[in-house]
Amino acid sequence: MSSLKSKDVFFKYFAVILLHGISKVSMPPVIDKHYFRDSSTVDEGSRTKLVCIVSKGDPPLRFHWLKNGLPFPVHGDVAVQTTEDSSIVTFKKVTSADRGLYSCVAANVASSANMTTHLIVNGNLYL
Repeated sequence: MSSLKSKDVFFKYFAVILLHGISKVSMPPVIDKHYFRDSSTVDEGSRTKLVCIVSKGDPPLRFHWLKNGLPFPVHGDVAVQTTEDSSIVTFKKVTSADRGLYSCVAANVASSANMTTHLIVNGNLYL
């Protein structure tokens, strides 16, 4: 009798799944370390990019950047371009004020991931 009840419960559960569908479990984002360096050293006045690519994780993905742990203010010589699976910060002309720790944060409904890089800026040595 007990075996029959457990089979009934199983079939009722299976019928509910067929009628309502299985809710998909989302995969959290994973930032690809291959494209995200620990640090970058650039000369003042040059161009550079910080690239954040998510290699795994269910869409939709949301990206934002932090500088030294605070929201990153985009200014005239800096642009942020975001696609479905990446975000790129482009510095058109690096200044000493741009040096610091930059964190890319990628998030979806499952979770979030972040990685941090150190932007080192060499000053101009004009005599």
